[in-house]
Amino acid sequence: MAIARQVLCVCAFLSLPHAGAEPIRYSRSRGGGKRLPEIKLTKPLDYEAAATHELSVRARDGGGLSAICKVLVEVVDVNDNAPELVVSSFSSPLPENTVPGTVVALFSVRDRDSGANGKISCALEDQLLFSLRPAYKNYYELVTVSALDREETAQYVLNLLSVDVSDVNDNAPVFNQTSYTMYVRENNVPTVFVGAVSAADADVGLNAKVTYSLAPAQRQSGPGAPASR
Repeated sequence: MAIARQVLCVCAFLSLPHAGAEPIRYSRSRGGGKRLPEIKLTKPLDYEAAATHELSVRARDGGGLSAICKVLVEVVDVNDNAPELVVSSFSSPLPENTVPGTVVALFSVRDRDSGANGKISCALEDQLLFSLRPAYKNYYELVTVSALDREETAQYVLNLLSVDVSDVNDNAPVFNQTSYTMYVRENNVPTVFVGAVSAADADVGLNAKVTYSLAPAQRQSGPGAPASR
């Protein structure tokens, strides 16, 4: 992430406690003919170190009166951490008369990223005598699947492939109803509550965030409305 990237523009005087240690700084820029305060980054952010940053914004007038508001900066996680593997137990050498299904090693895998970026898939490359078996949560067992013969092969080198599984935006939002009918009395004041709709997305993370907007309205005829020709 580039340094000094703009996060937010506010119309106030910004007061940051311990500003030297914060990855976000305050400056001013021109906008609409006025100098507007801006909040910018001073160094790259790390979601794993801090997922949010809370700032205090103070607005002060010439007479000394002031007001304070909070600015919450939420850091969006990206897939910037490779999976890590930790071996808990390992049996070597292995007797050639070991029965199929014997556990050779127990290990765990983890990814410091969150959500879809932290999902991991494990697999063995080009192996017919060994396989991986899920044990518990992020733990896996390396087991034998057939009899071993030392005279035929005295040593096996296993390549374990651990990869991130990331989400793609392949699901469209779905409303919980195919249509909605709402009723409102005539001559109501503006901003009166009419009704609510809801939609969900099967993706995860940012791909699952749903925003709403009104499509162009279609004029409906009703009692007293002139008939179209």
